[in-house]
This record gives sequence, structure tokens and C-alpha cells, in this order.
Amino acid sequence: MHILMVHPHDIYSSLEPWTVRITYLAEQFVKMGHKVRLVYHLENPHQRPEIMKHRQEFSFQTIPMIRFSSTLLYKTKKLIELAHWADVIHFQKSFAYCSIPSILAGIFTGTPVHYDWDDWEAEIFRNSCPEDAYWYQYTNQIEKIIPKLVDTVSVASLPLWQQCTALGVDHRLVFQAPVGGDPDHFNPDNLDASDILNQYDFKEHVVTYMGQLHGAQYCSLFLEAASKLRKQRDDITFLVIGNGSEFLDLMQEAEDLGLNDSIIFTGSVPHDTVPKFLKVSDVCVAAFEDTPQVRTKSPLKICEYMAAKKAIVASDVGEVSNMLDHGNAGILVPAGDAMSLASGIQKILNDPDLKKHLEHNARQRSLNKYNWTTTANSLMSAYHLGMGKKKKIARRFKFLKWERLYRFLFQSNSRFECEDLPQGKMISTLDDFKRMAGVKSVTGSFIGPQLVQLDVTNLCNNDCVACWSNSPMLEDLMIDPASKRDTIPLDVCSRILDEMHSIGTKEIYMAGGGDPTMHPQIFDIWEKIKSLDMVLYVNTNFVLLCTHEKIKRTISLGIDHFTISMWAGSPEAYSRTHPNKGPKDFEKVKKGLTLLNQLKESTPYVKVYHVISRLNYKDFWNMLDFCVDTGSESVEFTLVDTIPGKTDQLLLTEDERQWLYEQCEKVNKDCYDQKYKNKVLLFGFERFMRRLSSVDSNVGDHDKNIVESFPCYIGHLFARIMPDGDVNTCLKSHRMPTGNIYEKGFDEIWSASRQKYFRKKAQVYDKKDPMFALIGNDADVEVGCYKSCDDISRNQYMHKRISELNFLEKGFLNIYQGYLESTGQKL
Repeated sequence: MHILMVHPHDIYSSLEPWTVRITYLAEQFVKMGHKVRLVYHLENPHQRPEIMKHRQEFSFQTIPMIRFSSTLLYKTKKLIELAHWADVIHFQKSFAYCSIPSILAGIFTGTPVHYDWDDWEAEIFRNSCPEDAYWYQYTNQIEKIIPKLVDTVSVASLPLWQQCTALGVDHRLVFQAPVGGDPDHFNPDNLDASDILNQYDFKEHVVTYMGQLHGAQYCSLFLEAASKLRKQRDDITFLVIGNGSEFLDLMQEAEDLGLNDSIIFTGSVPHDTVPKFLKVSDVCVAAFEDTPQVRTKSPLKICEYMAAKKAIVASDVGEVSNMLDHGNAGILVPAGDAMSLASGIQKILNDPDLKKHLEHNARQRSLNKYNWTTTANSLMSAYHLGMGKKKKIARRFKFLKWERLYRFLFQSNSRFECEDLPQGKMISTLDDFKRMAGVKSVTGSFIGPQLVQLDVTNLCNNDCVACWSNSPMLEDLMIDPASKRDTIPLDVCSRILDEMHSIGTKEIYMAGGGDPTMHPQIFDIWEKIKSLDMVLYVNTNFVLLCTHEKIKRTISLGIDHFTISMWAGSPEAYSRTHPNKGPKDFEKVKKGLTLLNQLKESTPYVKVYHVISRLNYKDFWNMLDFCVDTGSESVEFTLVDTIPGKTDQLLLTEDERQWLYEQCEKVNKDCYDQKYKNKVLLFGFERFMRRLSSVDSNVGDHDKNIVESFPCYIGHLFARIMPDGDVNTCLKSHRMPTGNIYEKGFDEIWSASRQKYFRKKAQVYDKKDPMFALIGNDADVEVGCYKSCDDISRNQYMHKRISELNFLEKGFLNIYQGYLESTGQKL
């Protein structure tokens, strides 16, 4: 059987551990001989599905999508394509951006649709956001409608079964599918937990709570019980495994309860490591209040406790009593009662025979009923019933030609494929439609730039040979001492960041003629950016961040991406391209970068950046190895952008260019698969090879063969703020700023006449307007963009997005633009 599974959350994110239900079930289906494809939705909205699709860590194919509801059309189209392969569509949870496309895909293709109802999502939302009545009603209505629109339903608890049948669903179509544990994975007899014991200083006994630390969870109840036990005995370490929005609040609560010397918060733990923590635990706790939502739960933690052969104390509510065999496989205590929890824990710790008895019964409960194999078998029964039911219905509607309607609504006659762009149609969010509405109006804008490059200082501790500001080869053109000291104060940075955030800017990129880390308050600026929930990219030489203390602080701030400017993969090449640095500096950066990648859990994502010139092109293979050796995720190459009469001697000769191009072909054809695959992503490699292949690169016109193949939309997408406060429309337009942040607010500059003038002049194919001569550093060229356009990818993305709009999307864009204009939302 071919099974298409769809989940609304991110199976690779440590912040969404509940996705183990669907991944365990998918693994079970594969073991049973079935084919599985699993669609999941990225937790980070700024991750690109076309990149993340290369992450494959399971025995089945995983397919990433963006989770916004505004991408429903794209998702429906994609799921229809996948549904042609499938015998059954299985989706979990009622989230509209997942459930509606799955149901429509089943309708269009005649594929049976199965809904896995594992939790009462509307009630969870109400508990987490009690003030948001509108979205609760929306979620509640969706959850009530969906069971009536699918062929079969599975439920994780008896109360959910009762809810489902009360909605009018035939009870013969509703299947019990409780959560399970993996008895093999959690078997303590097969585990070596010595690394956990060495890492933590545990007391004689370990009492563990495992779960998500956010709304609708009850870790506070566990902490209260721990506090009562702490007053009775001092031989217990209380262990809290998990993460969530209340993590810091719970740590403070533990401190207030006097548990500092007796409690350990692990934070996010990889699911593969959880069994080791459970092995060192003496008692495991599942604490709950008695609420309508909890009564519908089938708690995963209890199944994993049982699989790990643990003595369990649990609040007696909902399915918990059934799961623990009415007290034979664990001690049941009244819900919401911290004193009873403490007494139950005390009882087990004081009675070794009882502990052993409960451990044995819990393990047997896992082996006999609460495991993923049992749940998978129940789902297979539902699938087979749905397939038979669907075939009967499909015969009645055989005359319908869904393919014609599908082509008319969802397919575009235009295709724009280019370097480094995702194959196939791109997803568009509401913010994307706002920007497209701005492009359609040419000069107007309904939203701020997606990304702003914020250059906070001209100060730099390096003298890279090809730098426009600090290269020793510039001589009289080197940045003057007064300008070199230009630095944007913290208070000004804070103000303009608030202004950007107010008009919808989502991403900040920090780079410039100086190094951001030279700003005396750079950590405060980073903290401000992350407090606004913006994605933060930092381009740095990393020299000043190499201490253990700064690396830990950097990770704790949550910086999303680092671009490490290296220009070398060996000490020798590093010294050639940085005259004021030596081999010791290279090793310092390499060691610091390796430490960063070892300490981080997921972010920052690290890309190593190399500007290629005659001084370092022979170091190409060392540069690839450097990325692998430091544990960095990706590497990017670009050809040197020169200043005439000063640095153009750094340009590759024809022979050098040909040699390097041949090495790149080897990487693509042979070596990448053998040595670097799944270890390093070659970022922008097609663009780099395209530049290498052009004869114009011999004279530094790296992008002449591409910039006139589409209009320039950058005035709608991007802005750059220089250390002197000037605001530029693109990365190379510093000779014609549109304003200055010391004179006007950023939001004013973005909608001012100069910005509109640039948009109108730039949004053309033929770059012959005199304005283009002002792009870049060369005063003698007619089109400065030819030398090196750093905004190519942003332009290509927007051009592809606009070119491939289908009938429905074009209609929506026209209506949406009219709505934005009529409601006064033009900036």
C-alpha cells in the first residue's frame, strides 16, 4: 500500500516533539512492507522547503512545506499531485492548512482520506490563549466539521470517540488508535546511560517529569509535589525533561520553591536520548489537572514510561486509569493534588518490592497493548475500510473530469527556472501578495522590505585584500579615518528596528564595510532584533567571537544564521588574503567555529563564505574541507568584485578560471556524492559556476549575462542602512541614497518620493537608464549591475513568483490589491 501522511508540524524540530506519533507510525508501516511519504510543515517560517527537502533521516521520504494558511492553494495543488501516487491519505490534527488540502486532494483524485484525531485542539487553544475568542470559535468549528468530511477516523481516547460519534459520524468508521511507546527503543536492558550519569551529579534517587513546558501542561504541579518531598528528604534529584514557552518561568518557580540544589532542567532533548534519561530514573511522574481537554488525552509520556519499565505515579483523569490498568501498572492519585503526587512518589521510593512490581507490570502493558505496532494495525483496518468505501463512491462519479478543472485552476502556462531557485511552483504568503501588489503598482508599497541590511559600523579588525573599504591595495581610495569611525548608536538602532518592524520587515542582515562585532554594543543590538521576533543573519570574520563565553552568549541569543567570511581553507591562503593576520588567527577562528557548531542545538545555521581571487583559487578543495571539519552546514563561493585600477589585478586569468571551473564540475559529478554529500550544502553554486563560465568574468563583468533577463524588483524587497545613516535601495546603490535615518524615520524613507523614483526606473528589463551608471564603485561604466549584482536571487525569486501565478492567484492578487488600496493600507 502507498500511504501519504500529512502532519501540520515539524518532525525535525525539537520544539515539536509530539510529532513522534506520526513518525513512529510511518516507521511501522514501512516495517510492514508499505510505502510511505510524509508531508510535514516547517516550524521556522524562514526555512526554504527546496533546501530542507534534502534532509532525509527516516526510512520513508519526508516532504517539507510552509505552514501558513495563505498557502492553501499551493498545498492543495501539491497534495493532489502526491495523492495520485497514494492509496490512502492520512492526516493528523485538524489544522486548516493541513486538513483542508488533504480532504480536497482526496476529492480530486478519488483517494480515501483518513483523519487521525489525537487531541482536542480547540480546547488546547482555549487553554493557551483564553483571550482569543475568535480563533477559538474558528478552531472549534473546523474540528467539528472535519470528521464528517473524511472516509474514516481514528481517535486516541474513548472521550474523543464519544465526541466523534456525537457529531453524527457512523461508529463503524471510527477506530481506536491510542498513543504507543517503542518497547525496543526504550528497553532499559539494551541501553548504556553512563554518559548521562557522568554528565549530571544525581543524588541517590531520581524522580522525573517529561513533557512540553507550555500552556495546557502541568509541570507546576510536579514542582509543587517536589517541594513537599524536598522538605521530607534530601536524597532526590528532580529531573524535568522538555522545553517550551514556560521554561524560564518554571525555572524561576523552582527557585522560589527552594529546589535549586535538587532539580535539573534539561531543556530540549533529542528523542533518541530520552530512553537514557528514563533509565537513570527511579520514578516517573505524569501530573494533570482535571479539565475537559485532559479527559480526552492519551498521554504519550505514560506510554514511554511504560516502555522504559518505570514505576509511574500519575493523576487519575481521562484515559490514564485505562492505560495503567486501573492502578496495576502505576500508582493513581487524584488529579491536581500535589500532596497526593508526593505521597505516591514517597510510597514507591520506600518500598523496593512495590517499585519492582510496578515496573514489571508497566513493561508488560507496553508490550501487550500500548505500542505503535498495535496502533498501526488498527489504522490499517481503517485504511482498508476507507479504500473499499471510496471505490464504491468513485464509480458513481466516474463521468467527472477533475483533471480539466485542476489544470484550469492550479496550473500556470508560464515557467521561470533559473540558478539556485526551487524547481516547480513557489509558495506565496499574504506578505508575498502584498509585495506583489506593490510590484504591480510599480511605485507603491503595502508592506516594508522583507530584509534590511543593517551596517552598524565601518570599524574592522581585518584588512581583506579585496575589501572596498580596508584593502591595503586601495591606497588613496581607502576609507578615510573619519568615515571609518562611523557607528550607529544603540538608541538609533533600536528606533529604526521598531520602525522596520511596524511596517512588516521580518529579516535583518548585518554586514558592511566593517565587521558587526566591532560595534561596542553589538550583543544588545542582537538582543533587540530577536526581541522583535525577526530573523537575524550576521556576516562576520568571527575573530572577536572565538571565546567560549561569547560563543555561549551568541547561541543563547538565538541568532539564526552566521555567514563566516574566511576566503581561505588553509593558514597559508588566510595569510595571503588577510595581510594583517597569520596562521594562528586562522586556527583560532577554526577552533572557535568548531566549538560553536558543537555547542549549538540547531541555530545558528553556519555558512562559510569565500571570495575567490588569484590569491586563493588554488585553495578551493581546502575550503570545502574546512566547512566539513568545522561542522558548518554550508559553503558559498563568489568571484572577487574589483575596484578599477586598484584591485582588478586580483581577477582570475582565463586559464585560472578554466581550471577552477573544472574543479567545480568535479564536485558536481563525482566528489560531492562521495565526500561532501549530507555534510555540506553548496550554497549558490550554480550562480558561481555561471559566473565562472562567462568570458565577461575575465574583465569583472560577472553578471552581464543575467541581469537583463528580468526586471529589478529590489526597491520593493530590500533596503540597506549604512553606518553614516544613509539608506540605499540595493547593495550597490550607495552613490544615490534615498534618505538618512538621522533626518527621517525609516518608515518615512521607505514610502518617500526617492524610493518610488528608484522603483519606477529599476523595474525594467533593459538597464540603459543613466541611473544604472550610479550602481557600484566604477564611475566609468554604463551599467554598474553588470559587474556584480548581489541582489540577483531576491529578484529571481520575485520574478518566478509573479511569472507563475495561476488563474486563481491572479484573481486573488487583483482583488487583494484593490482591498489594500480601498482600505488605505498603502505606505
